[in-house]
Amino acid sequence: MPGPSYPTVAEWTITHRQELLAGEPSAVRGDPQLVDASASPTPVDSNGLKLRIGSPLRGAGLDLVDRGSRDYFGFALSSPVSMGAHELARVSAPAERLGPR
Repeated sequence: MPGPSYPTVAEWTITHRQELLAGEPSAVRGDPQLVDASASPTPVDSNGLKLRIGSPLRGAGLDLVDRGSRDYFGFALSSPVSMGAHELARVSAPAERLGPR
């Protein structure tokens, strides 16, 4: 039997009190702009997981305690960090957040 459905990520976030930062939704919406989203990553070739320069995930991550110092590919983490397995220093506009500004 399927569980409840939610028309938006924001509604799921508020209902479950997940993905919040200071009580506000912290999810990012939009195309993650992966280098090759159709690729099936393997331990030998994971380049499809890398972010393109214009990705909204660049610099949109949260600085977590004990996050380590490197991403999956061995790149040093910046602050703010990128979301996902690949770190790119932020040079673009901030990502659009789901919650109020």
